[in-house]
Amino acid sequence: MHRVKGLEFDTMIVAAVNDGVMPLARAMSGSDAVALKEQEKSERALLYVAVTRARKQVLITGQEPLSQFFQEVPFETFESK
Repeated sequence: MHRVKGLEFDTMIVAAVNDGVMPLARAMSGSDAVALKEQEKSERALLYVAVTRARKQVLITGQEPLSQFFQEVPFETFESK
């Protein structure tokens, strides 16, 4: 996902939006509450960037347990065709 920033595609596929993968479990380890909040914000922004690279359609996949971020994607804001 880091490599797509600034690029656009007709179709964007974001795979494995699973708990432990998004946000990355090792990125969310630690005991400093402020640092964890910042890391969570960074991970959430990464998913946002990936999803907004799509001009026409986006496919987000995952399996149980899904990432908490998956439930935060504002699907109603996307135009349905």
